[in-house]
Amino acid sequence: MAVNFDIECTNAGYQPHHGHWVLRGIHLTAAPRERIAVLGPNGAGKTSLLHMLVGIKPIHEGQIRVGGVDVSQDSHIASIRQSVGLIFQEPDDQLFCATVYEDVAFGPRQMGLSETVVDARVRSTLDAVGMADQACSVSHHLSSGQKRRASLATVLVMQPKILLLDEPTNDLDPRGRRMLERILLDCPQTLLIATHDLEFVLRVCQRAILLDQGRLITDGPASQILSDARLMDEHGLEVPGSLRERHWPVSSGE
Repeated sequence: MAVNFDIECTNAGYQPHHGHWVLRGIHLTAAPRERIAVLGPNGAGKTSLLHMLVGIKPIHEGQIRVGGVDVSQDSHIASIRQSVGLIFQEPDDQLFCATVYEDVAFGPRQMGLSETVVDARVRSTLDAVGMADQACSVSHHLSSGQKRRASLATVLVMQPKILLLDEPTNDLDPRGRRMLERILLDCPQTLLIATHDLEFVLRVCQRAILLDQGRLITDGPASQILSDARLMDEHGLEVPGSLRERHWPVSSGE
């Protein structure tokens, strides 16, 4: 039986400067509701991959289809962005209105929804991300963690089919990370999460891909990839502490 993938990358590449490929030969599929971590050292191409999926960065070779739609066709970008939500690495890139409520309401209003529907969506989404009590707050006066949750709300309120998250745990304290984990584990969307937070990956993602120097190195179960000490070391990463403890318990001294 054929699988209808939410994301399909076939030999996809991005070359912003002549002779320098930021990404090349990327083959990737994501089935509905998969939660996939995008791993790699700085400069591996993680953010560029997310941006290619929504047409922010062009495709210079190969093909990317999102929801069965070819991303390389400019006429398709608007429809793709209605079904894909991108959470930027910097929350301030998504918060530009007078209050948190107005920021979250902006997208649904652009869709032409009635104010009654907009209000219901905004309030339920703010409640889901633990920001209901900050609806009237000025977005740029929030803490870093609150800004992250507010920026997530601006995307979740649009009810996208696919969520792309770029370093979503930056600036979050342990409580904030746990809250984000709960939110994402409850999400019905397909998730692609670019992150350096490997413990977060173990708790949220079933699968991981590893990028380095613009190439896809491996693709498989997240715990299997993250527990491969040689693989991780070769690509500038480390086995998460929880996996090291599992395989090499600390001696009690007895």
